[in-house]
This record gives sequence, C-alpha cells and structure tokens, in this order.
Amino acid sequence: MAGDDSTTVVAEESGAKAARDFFRDNVADYDEAHYTEGFRSFMSVRQQCVLEEVDKVVLQDPTAAADFGCGPGQLLAELARRNVDAVGMDTSAGMLGLSEEKIKALGRNPRLALGDIRHLPVPDESLELVCSNGVIEYLADWQVAVQEFARVLKPGGTLILPTTNALSPIGWPDFVTERIKRTPLIKPINAFLVKTGKRPVRARTFKGDKHTPGEFREAIRGAGLEVLKIRYFYFLPWPHPFDRVFPKLNAALNRSFEWVAGSPIGVLSEGFVAVARKP
Repeated sequence: MAGDDSTTVVAEESGAKAARDFFRDNVADYDEAHYTEGFRSFMSVRQQCVLEEVDKVVLQDPTAAADFGCGPGQLLAELARRNVDAVGMDTSAGMLGLSEEKIKALGRNPRLALGDIRHLPVPDESLELVCSNGVIEYLADWQVAVQEFARVLKPGGTLILPTTNALSPIGWPDFVTERIKRTPLIKPINAFLVKTGKRPVRARTFKGDKHTPGEFREAIRGAGLEVLKIRYFYFLPWPHPFDRVFPKLNAALNRSFEWVAGSPIGVLSEGFVAVARKP
C-alpha cells in the first residue's frame, strides 16, 4: 500500500507541475485570450463576480489583502483601482511579470512573490481578505490550500473563492474534446479558427478538477470558516468548445442567460463562488 500511495503522490505532483508549465508557457496568450476588453469568457465573468463580492467587503487595512494565484494580474489591478494594495502570489515568474506591469501602470508599487498556495509564506491571522481564482482546480490536495487560506485570515476576515462546478452539464463533454485536441482532427479545426481570426485550441496535458457545492462547503467549514453564500455564474445552453468557435454568439447568449445563475437552476452554471468568513 505504501508503494501505491507514493505513486499517487508523484502523479498528483506531476499533474500540478504540468498545469504550472502550461500557464507559464502561454503567459501572454492567456492574458489576451481571456481578459481582452469586450471578450466574455468563463474567466472574465468569474472575475466580475469576485469583484462584486469584493466590493461588499469593508477593509480596515487596504494592504491586508491577497490574491493567491494572481496569474497575469487582472484581479490585482482591479483591486488597486479600488485602493486595495493586495499581495499577489503565483508559481509563474512570467505571470508575475505581467502583474508587475499592470500595477506599475497604475502608479503603484507591486507586492509580488513566487509561491505555492498550499504553503503560504504568510503569518497567521494577518489578512482581512483572501482571493484565489482558478488555482485549486489543478490541485488534488486543494483542501490543504483552503486550510492555508483560513490560517492566514484574521478573525472576521473574508475568503472569496471560485471554482468550476461539477454539476454543470456544460463541462461534461470535456473528456471528449480534450482527446480530440490531441489527435490530427484538431488541425483542420485550428486552421478554421485561425482563418476566421480566432486563436487556435491548445491541448492540455493535465486534468482540471471540478467541485460540487456540497464538498466545497464541507471543506471550507472544515477549515473553520463560516460559509456566507454560494453564488453561481456563467450559464450556457451549449457545451464547450462552441464558445471558442462562435465567441460573439456565445457572449450574447451568455448575457441573455445571466438571470439563470440566480434562479433555482443556477446550480447547473459552470462556476460558483464561495464567500466565507473567519469567526
């Protein structure tokens, strides 16, 4: 059994490394693909929802905030525009470089660090606000990260943590599309995308996990935090990768279906944000 456990740990770390390498090698493209002005994607809508929740938090110290897994610095820049000088941490030096450019362009001094969200180089109970977008989906031991977020929060501090929803049918065909991306079938698809002015699809060599609202609540409560709300976002009437093939139509449909995320069937949305507080 010990041998099996060791193999599992190695495989999990290998998957996390593959995810880090993928985003590191596609730094500029990731930033442009998901956060271009006027473009609507899962990532941009996720950030919009996170910011709406951030705007409800009253901070006593605008420097006692952090974005763990800050990526290209989009959230950090929006926080800076709100006079919140958050610490940004990521595993990619390239992503931190983009973050630094954005913060300096706003006339502020960036506070950035390389690091792993499962081992935060942050003192206990030192932060009033913790955000982390699009990281825990690539960690098999994501509950460890939640424990770390709880550790560094001050009593009364807020955690805003989004993830991908395992209950959403939008992502169910992903295992098929990811296989197609690694076959010759992707060549004519990418040729069509490039010809029509769109970005080609890249195959991933790692698996992104999805979470159910129930297990998310349990992990957050298990870390000693109080779950204040679960908010759903990004409902679509069709699965991936139609959003990449028809981005304008996808954006229009997504806007028209925005109301669904707040309805009883919002639980089928592709993502949700958990807002929690440390007692």
